[in-house]
Amino acid sequence: MPYEPNHPVFTLPQGGDQTIWRYIDLAKLVSLLKDRALYLSRADLLGDPYEGSTTRLVVESRRAEFEEMGNPEFFALLTDVNRDSRLDTYVNCWHLSPHESAAMWSQYAKQGVGVAIKATVPRLTKNLTDQLLHLAQHVYVGEVHYVDYTGDWIPENNLYWPYVHKRKSFEHEKELRIVSHVFPDYEGGVDPSAIRPQGITVPIDPDTLITDLYVAPETGEWFREIVQATAEKFGLERQVKRSSLDDDPVY
Repeated sequence: MPYEPNHPVFTLPQGGDQTIWRYIDLAKLVSLLKDRALYLSRADLLGDPYEGSTTRLVVESRRAEFEEMGNPEFFALLTDVNRDSRLDTYVNCWHLSPHESAAMWSQYAKQGVGVAIKATVPRLTKNLTDQLLHLAQHVYVGEVHYVDYTGDWIPENNLYWPYVHKRKSFEHEKELRIVSHVFPDYEGGVDPSAIRPQGITVPIDPDTLITDLYVAPETGEWFREIVQATAEKFGLERQVKRSSLDDDPVY
């Protein structure tokens, strides 16, 4: 089974039906519903230069260890391997929260024409379990841990550890990640220097994954109607909702 629920690097949040959100633009929603798949972006294209990196404390410890062993060249080799792993690692990001986030709307649904997909962790993991039986690569789901990249420690016994860690300045994202590593098919005749795809897709069933759809705050009714028509076109029977951030205050 390609979805691996019991991996030492990837831990799910504690509790029951934790709510997750994915804030996207309309084009990405159309792609998800049309292709019935989630898009995983290549790690080096996620917009954070620290993706796939480790902390300075780890690097200095690693450097000292290899120098003490008399193999300083291994330090440079391991650095290159870790850096290059970003080209073979693919990520899909969700926001863990029981309610909408104004910050996430602002960051990922610009110009007031975004959409938020609401789901739950159990719905996501069951979807991956049910839908990925015939997928070639393994897929994992886990929380992101936020650390100080100067003085904190990230484990080194698995290539995936850097992909479940981010800088503390991103802590507001409360991120849950789907991660997959696609090993280059060298033996299959693929040139190892060939450019890797910018992303991969994993199949899902939108109807069993998505609990609700919301349109961004301060969007007109015309946009809600467009999103509603889009959902209906692709067979998703959900009443598209306005953001709760649009609710009127009381005094």
